[in-house]
Amino acid sequence: MSDEEKTNEQLLAELVELRQQLVVKQAAERVWQEVLAMRESEDIVEVVAVMWQEMKTLMVKTPIISIHFIDEVSGQMILYSTTKNPQQDLGLTIDSPKIVKIDPEFTVIKVNMSIDTAASFHSIDRAEYIRNWKEDKVFSFRKFQDEESMINILEQSYSIKREVFNSERGKAWLNELLGEWYHYWIPFEFGVVSIREKQPNEYDLGIVQELTDALSFSYLRFIEFQKLEEENTRQAKELEEARQLQLSMLPDKTPTHPHMDIAWHMETASEVGGDYYDYTLADNGTLTLTLGDATGHGMAAGVVVTATKSLFQSLGHQPNMVETFMTMSRHLKGMNLQRIGMAMNMVKLKDGAMQVSSAGIPPLLLYRAATGRVEEILIEGMPLGYSARAQYEQQTFELTPGDTVLMMSDGLPERLNPADEEYGYPRVEALFAEVAAATPGEIIQRLTQGGQEWAASRPQDDDITLVVLKVKT
Repeated sequence: MSDEEKTNEQLLAELVELRQQLVVKQAAERVWQEVLAMRESEDIVEVVAVMWQEMKTLMVKTPIISIHFIDEVSGQMILYSTTKNPQQDLGLTIDSPKIVKIDPEFTVIKVNMSIDTAASFHSIDRAEYIRNWKEDKVFSFRKFQDEESMINILEQSYSIKREVFNSERGKAWLNELLGEWYHYWIPFEFGVVSIREKQPNEYDLGIVQELTDALSFSYLRFIEFQKLEEENTRQAKELEEARQLQLSMLPDKTPTHPHMDIAWHMETASEVGGDYYDYTLADNGTLTLTLGDATGHGMAAGVVVTATKSLFQSLGHQPNMVETFMTMSRHLKGMNLQRIGMAMNMVKLKDGAMQVSSAGIPPLLLYRAATGRVEEILIEGMPLGYSARAQYEQQTFELTPGDTVLMMSDGLPERLNPADEEYGYPRVEALFAEVAAATPGEIIQRLTQGGQEWAASRPQDDDITLVVLKVKT
């Protein structure tokens, strides 16, 4: 039959059906959106409430909707049941610790129970209960609900006191729950949605199936989100532990030296970058300072920092820094840390002289008070731990009163602004030249401020570590 031949009644019936399908899909969409708005498991209470409200709007005749979340491994389940609030029609107030949401029109009750208990309420065993769920098809059965068994269920599972049903209002509410019911279980991946009706109703069942499908697909997304959140939380905890470990490796206070003023500073990034600084003071007055930057991030960087501190505390007092670096590199290489090592420099200060050695880290900057100029001290060398046979060298510089030395990791010069542009070594050197006449603490303050102004609102991607030494005048 062509469209022209269809009667007005047929066209009207089709339009009504199409409109009803659209209304049901919109209801399912609202369930979907409510699940996607969940941020924790207990938010499912709001989802159950929305499903109840949508069913009532669509004239589904069930007096109760329940969502069973089943954990087959533990043999436990969580049941969320929603029914109309007896206060509305009967003026009956229900007091139960298991009520998790009360609305003028409905009440949501949460119950933890074993699968065995849930199965016994429906006169089946656990195996049949699980089988019906896993077959992933609607399961239905008829059951007569007598007064005593109904009261037992409400008392034992829902913690509703038996005395409630002694009153006239309580009896009226109970009578609404008694008699013969058709029970429908609509399985989904995580459990079952159940309703009950006095007469079989394919229309109602189709609506509940549509809403259950929306619940199932969106709840899977929630579970994935929850797993991601749990993983992020775990990683954040590990990173915080690594950061605390990193900070615990640093000295509590700066060394006191008769001829040098010293200050240091570290700003840790959101991810552990593995920066490290330390010192030793020998009996002959030689002060040895070191600054390092692990070539990896996260927990692995924390391992390198821990190992480096142990090695430095054991070897840092030795007069020959080349031999110290070679020994440290062999030990770190032997730890099989793949391509993670420690970029590092070291200085020794004694009687106005400064010895410097370096292993793959940014150059030292030396400000000469007599000329007002900055010298770059770049000594090439492979980061410690990359090779057991790496070669290093050291150089000696004479220092005079007012001379200032800047040791740094790559965090400041490589700090990015919102346009992905690096602050750069030339800017660091120029700013250092401007402020080098100040105290070490003031120099550090101005350098870090310069980096912050450059980055604007962009968070730092790496640790920023600075050590400043100034010859006393």
